[in-house]
Amino acid sequence: SFALRKRLQEQRCSKGLSSTPMRCSTHLASSLACAATLTLLSTAAAMAAPRTVTPGSGPVLVTGASGLVGANVANQLRKEGYTVRAAVRDPSAEKNEFLRAMGCELVRVPDLLSDEGWAEAMAGCVGLAHVASPVDIAGNTPEDVMISQAVEGTERALRFAAEAGTVKRVVVTATMASICGSQREKNPDHLWSELDKNDAPQTGYSKGKTAAEA
Repeated sequence: SFALRKRLQEQRCSKGLSSTPMRCSTHLASSLACAATLTLLSTAAAMAAPRTVTPGSGPVLVTGASGLVGANVANQLRKEGYTVRAAVRDPSAEKNEFLRAMGCELVRVPDLLSDEGWAEAMAGCVGLAHVASPVDIAGNTPEDVMISQAVEGTERALRFAAEAGTVKRVVVTATMASICGSQREKNPDHLWSELDKNDAPQTGYSKGKTAAEA
């Protein structure tokens, strides 16, 4: 199969956040920064090992490139000499100029639930880093919408990668939300690995990411 689904996660998951708002915010920010660092390094490494894709092979499409993790993945790939095609909703938006400044080619993929833009974005690419997935910390997005976006977005990315006929390597980023379930309740010393699956997702985000990797 052309697709290598590299599941990326932290080795251990926190049992919970502090109930104090300031500590909660600090903990969350620290966790996001740590997760982003691990993900971008692992994604770049996965793209090249084994080296079916090298910096001179052709462009790598990064979905969700305007987000925290996607932008760091794109930046790391650029630092390693890869040609990066950054998929964003609106390439002309000022907020995406930082991607252009790092040397990325911006391409329009406006919606995970639509085929619009995918074929053009994927054309000629040798690699795909699929990072895009809906995140709504405020909880305003209906759960079924988040699940649909996560699952259909992943399926769509894989389908267009296959149809392009040039993609040699695919990396689908995962999250602790798709890994960590009730394992620690059964065994407090459980060590998380890519063999784990969240067997008790509680939020639209965790349900969507878990389903997208099924």
